[in-house]
Amino acid sequence: MRQRGPVHSSMALVLALILSAPAAGGGVSRLAAPERDGAWTLVAPSGAVSMTVELIDGRLQYSVARADTAVLERSNLGMARADTEFESGLELAWASTPIVVDEDYTVPHGKVSRSRVRAVTQSIEFRNPSGHRMQLAYRVSDDGAAFRYRFPEASGVLHTVTDELTTFRIAANGRAILQRRWPESIHEIVPTESPPSSFGGWALPILFDLGHSWVMLGESDVDGSFCAAQIDIGARTREYRVILPSNNYGTREPSWTLPWEMPWRVVIVGPNAGAVIESNLVNDLADPCALPDASWIRPGRASWHWWSGASIGNMATLEAYVDLAQSMAWEYSLVDADWDDYHSEAAMQGLIDYAAARGVGVFLWYNSAGPQNGFTFSPRDRLWDPAVRRAEFDRLASWGVAGVKVDFFDSEKQIMIRHYLGILEDAAERGLLVSFHGSTPPRGWSRTWPNMVTTEAVRGAEYYKFNPDFPADAPLHNVRVAFTRNVVGPMDYTPVTFSDNTYAHLTSNAHELALSVVFESGLVHLADRISSYKSQPQVVQDFLSDLPVAWDEVQFIEGDPSTHVLLARRKGALWYLGGLNGAESPRSVSVDLTPFGYAGGGFRISDGLTPRTFSTGPIEGTSLALTIPPRGGFVARFPGAPSGIALDWIGDPLRRAEDRSGIFIDRICPNPFTGSTLIAYTLQSGAAVRLAVYAPSGRRVRALVDARQTAGRHAAIWDGRDEGGMSAPSGVYYFRLAADGEVATGSARRLR
Repeated sequence: MRQRGPVHSSMALVLALILSAPAAGGGVSRLAAPERDGAWTLVAPSGAVSMTVELIDGRLQYSVARADTAVLERSNLGMARADTEFESGLELAWASTPIVVDEDYTVPHGKVSRSRVRAVTQSIEFRNPSGHRMQLAYRVSDDGAAFRYRFPEASGVLHTVTDELTTFRIAANGRAILQRRWPESIHEIVPTESPPSSFGGWALPILFDLGHSWVMLGESDVDGSFCAAQIDIGARTREYRVILPSNNYGTREPSWTLPWEMPWRVVIVGPNAGAVIESNLVNDLADPCALPDASWIRPGRASWHWWSGASIGNMATLEAYVDLAQSMAWEYSLVDADWDDYHSEAAMQGLIDYAAARGVGVFLWYNSAGPQNGFTFSPRDRLWDPAVRRAEFDRLASWGVAGVKVDFFDSEKQIMIRHYLGILEDAAERGLLVSFHGSTPPRGWSRTWPNMVTTEAVRGAEYYKFNPDFPADAPLHNVRVAFTRNVVGPMDYTPVTFSDNTYAHLTSNAHELALSVVFESGLVHLADRISSYKSQPQVVQDFLSDLPVAWDEVQFIEGDPSTHVLLARRKGALWYLGGLNGAESPRSVSVDLTPFGYAGGGFRISDGLTPRTFSTGPIEGTSLALTIPPRGGFVARFPGAPSGIALDWIGDPLRRAEDRSGIFIDRICPNPFTGSTLIAYTLQSGAAVRLAVYAPSGRRVRALVDARQTAGRHAAIWDGRDEGGMSAPSGVYYFRLAADGEVATGSARRLR
């Protein structure tokens, strides 16, 4: 597993230079220690957020404000080690001059494809009465603040953290939206000042509504030198404190040699819940991509046999789910637990070859054990030992397996964090994607290891199989996880189950369909049975066939964790809307589409006359107005302005490794109601462009573009007519994009 050295991220590298550089004219300087305690304040580039660090009577505290209003009052900082503590009697050693962070990066999947990071950061060093040193690095951006501890001394001896003294004192009474300890529990909404405290901790992230501001607590850049944190109730009103995880496998206290850098403690801050949902702060703070080349990473959708109860022992069943993926244009099919008990290596190689011939990749399930769980589901005991794991991954790579789903971690302690990251590194070296189940939420790992396409860490659709309370919980639970768990990284809920399982849905089919847009995951396991998907209206099947899973942009429209949520996501020039009503009463919504650059041509899929039917139709006018019934939902899709954002081809999930030309077609989407088709495409540089429609015979039907165009994203709409103005019949049509000798092609079925 890749180990963290003294510093390991680009941001940490900047800090290391600051911490080690002697004061010099024109350079970054250390400030001389004052004779008394002091205070230091950083303000975000726009002035939206500020953080103040104070040394008061030898104790270290901090506070965070949005504009001029406190969101965190004076809260404690400090660490306790087995050999010493940094709680009282602290003295300032030095403080660096604040510097500006200016960074851009792209990712193959996530809520946004490109992030621009603008922040201000500073480091301060303190000494305790024993002369030991602790540094605090903190930074402030327009969407929040973050800080981390570092022990800068050098020692090859293991040191142990026995406790972290960090607290978060919420500045006002309000609502706390949180979940008990393990992240597959149901979220509760409780008073900020008096949450329950009898069960031993809350799971991160935690969301607070203070009326004037919204605040989320999280963490980022957790590596093998530390554990994931949990939160408990502090000694003062509205005080929440960091605790080391005590549940499940492993030693509670993390140990490491010095120097030792701890994870970022993250405080996302915004004027409303939408600012929290749209924030990418957890990824912004994470270590940059560790892969030398991420272009092979292909996010996508997967068929899945387990939820339906289909037999793992029947190879014809597994092939049928591959066929489903092919027919729906999904990229993957997942083979779940115990496959090795039923099928030989030769049979599995045959399945993978069968899928590859149909353009479908295969994921295989694995038990994470080792000693940390007693589950007998297999394959098990193949991933715990690094040497055994690497040999197993070599075998999978030789078969042509696309990725692995690894389950039953059930711990957030240091030993398990090392296990997560060891799997990601070994898998990446062999071109394998990874899905974690029975896991902790991601801590920025999808930026550092983008082959981690999703994690569970949520009570998802599998609970319809074995929890009688889940149907009643699900409508509001689905709303709440959009405001909480899914904010910090990809979430594998295994959504869009129209049919019933052991316990029947109370959500409508339109609600279930909307999960595919409201929830973000680089791998979407579409969990329902074959007959269920094939019995849906064609427009629903087409929507799931065209659905992106890696997004360029997200916008919060409206909502509240106690009632409903509406989100808009963009891929190229296409916008997708998803809405969920978690309440027991209907809700009327109206979305103005003009800010998205809407010029017509979209459609919506919403609730029909019964919860198991749909109503579909074109968007009329420049707004979408509808009433969502109790526990209902809707989706919509429409072309809009691409916001001037163009991706580099490296890591773009729509590119193929063999397709590295200067042009590519992002998406082709027929409109089932107006007969029009949108073709979105990207030019890496300015070029003379020709885009035309062809019949299967090769006959050109219509020229759409014949002009010189600039670099960036473009879109054209075919109105369904040929060169003579006659309506073309339904069927498959091909689109050819040519630009200065480069050619890209695609096809789509014209529906009317």
